[in-house]
Order: sequence, then structure tokens, then C-alpha cells
Amino acid sequence: MKNLVFGIIATVLFGIVGNAQTTSNDWKSMMSSYDSSVNKVLLRECPQNMRIEDFKIAIVNGTVQLSQTGQKEVLELTEPIKLYSQEFKKKHHIQTTNDAEMIFLAGLSPALPIINGQLEIGNVDESLTWAEVGNCAIAAVGVNVLWSLMASGASTWSVGAISAAFSRVAARIVGPIGVAITIAAFGWCLADQYAD
Repeated sequence: MKNLVFGIIATVLFGIVGNAQTTSNDWKSMMSSYDSSVNKVLLRECPQNMRIEDFKIAIVNGTVQLSQTGQKEVLELTEPIKLYSQEFKKKHHIQTTNDAEMIFLAGLSPALPIINGQLEIGNVDESLTWAEVGNCAIAAVGVNVLWSLMASGASTWSVGAISAAFSRVAARIVGPIGVAITIAAFGWCLADQYAD
């Protein structure tokens, strides 16, 4: 079953990446399929007395561990979304240094206002604020990522820097699995906030 899901996602993404640029609707479809597939893996391991969202947070916080099989399945599910990440980083001239950062980029909608690798935030004509980015980060991985962003003192953040900070926080506890589990929530949140 997982090979079938993986194959379907890969086929859709190869078609998307092989053609022109990924549209917002393509991205939404990709992330919806990815999130659904990850949730199926997590639901198999989630204790019956725990909500799936609480289980995700517990995994990212390191209080619960996903089995080796579950980790392998989730990481396999990231392979197709990393194809979109390749397209995204090429389009926006973004450098990545590890799998966690590549997985993170998949969570960024092609509709987000990114110019010269910088996420355009707080401009009068843009509808995405730093507060919204922070709230999405907190919702996805907790306060640690926001603290990392604020502690730097930077007034602007490139997509690469945000990717590195988010990935460092999520990966510090459970590696790329933490990013893989949380990126759909972060991406959906940013896309929704930008669309408001």
C-alpha cells in the first residue's frame, strides 16, 4: 500500500516538476497527499488515548519515539516532495545543506512572496506578517523556532535562513523526521495566512 501511495505521489510530482513551474493548486494537492500519507503512518503508531496532533508534538518534543519502521516510511514519503524543493530552490536561488532543509522547502507554497531568496514580509502591499510566520512556526514545532529567529537580531530573513532555523529546531530532537512531521502544518499555515 505504501508503495502505491509513494508511486502516485511521485508520478504526480514528476509530472509537475517535469513541466512548467508548480502552481499553487499543484502544491496544495501535493501537500494534502503528503500530509494524509504521513498521518496514516502516524495513526498506526499513535496511542489510542492520544490525539494525532498531540502525538506529533510529542514526537517533535522527543517525549515519544516513532518506531524505526515508522521513521523509514515517513522519510520515504519525503522523497517526492523533495522534487518540488529542488524546483523551489532553483527558482529562488536558495542553498540547502541537509535533508531537513530540503524537506522544509517543500512546505513553502509557490504563491508566497519571495524575491531574491527573501520572504517579503511586513510590506504594505503584502499580507504576510512576522507575527503570522511566528505563529505558524509555534503551531508547527513550538516556541524554540521562534526563539531562534528572534535571538538572531536580524531584521530580514532569507528563506534559506528560515529553513535552517526551522530545520535545526525540529531536527535537533528527532532529525529530519521532526521536519517531515511538522512541515505540512507549517506550510498550510503560511499559505492560509498569506491568502488572508
